[in-house]
Amino acid sequence: MPQTVNPQIIDSVQQTQQLVIKANPQLASQVVESHVTQSVGLAIADATDYMRNVTALSTAITGVALRKMLEDVSNVPQAQAALTASIAAVTSATSNLESVGKAAAQVLSAWPDGG
Repeated sequence: MPQTVNPQIIDSVQQTQQLVIKANPQLASQVVESHVTQSVGLAIADATDYMRNVTALSTAITGVALRKMLEDVSNVPQAQAALTASIAAVTSATSNLESVGKAAAQVLSAWPDGG
C-alpha cells in the first residue's frame, strides 16, 4: 500500500474545503461544532459505559468473594484481595469518568462561543 497521497487528491480536497468554507463560513463552523460536540458526547458515553460495566463486575466479584468467605475461613485472604481489587477498579472507573467529563467541559468551553 502506498505511503503517500497523490498530490492531485490533496489539491482537490483543499480546493473543496476552501470552496465550502468561503461559500458559507457559518455553515462550515456549525458542521465542525456539531462533529466536535458529537465526539465529546461519545467520549462521555463510553466512559459512563465503562464505569457501569466495572460496577457490574464489582457487584459479581463481591458476591463470589462473600460466598467464598462463608464457605471456608481459609478463603478469606484471597477473597479480601479480590474485594480490594474490585474496589480499586470502581474507584479508577469513577476517576476516569470524572477526567473525561472535565476534559469534555474544557473542550466545549474553549469553543469560540464559550460552549
